[in-house]
Amino acid sequence: MKKSILVAAAIAAGAVMFVAPVANADPSPDDPYGWNAYQDRTDSFVSPLDPGAYFDPAKVYKSLLISPYGTSHYIECRGDGHYVKMHDCRQYDDNGNPHNLNLVANPIRPLYIYN
Repeated sequence: MKKSILVAAAIAAGAVMFVAPVANADPSPDDPYGWNAYQDRTDSFVSPLDPGAYFDPAKVYKSLLISPYGTSHYIECRGDGHYVKMHDCRQYDDNGNPHNLNLVANPIRPLYIYN
């Protein structure tokens, strides 16, 4: 009796495993939460010439950006800024071409320069 119940349970479990749908949108095994994917980070930057860039409480935590476009053009970076530090940033020009933003050592706060 126990043997037949175990066989029936094994067959049922096998059928469920065989019929169960497979997920198609598997995250990258190296980045399961997407923290290293490119995300819009335009609001995380401020121009050094922006009034209040150094004393406005809403802007002092933002990274400085030296770029011909300032912060008027789309900027994207990898990292979420909390669990993964922002890195590999790029800004798009008028034609939609990406240009790297190089991080420069700065004792005050992060400074990125348009390349």
